[in-house]
Amino acid sequence: MEYNPVCGYDNITYGSACEAKYQGITKHTKGKCE
Repeated sequence: MEYNPVCGYDNITYGSACEAKYQGITKHTKGKCE
């Protein structure tokens, strides 16, 4: 799986948009959380 981090609205960094979606996170931004 490609590592392409996104920051979910819960302020947790996910390894990819697919992983975030799997965790139920539908809103996110590209890149790691600050």
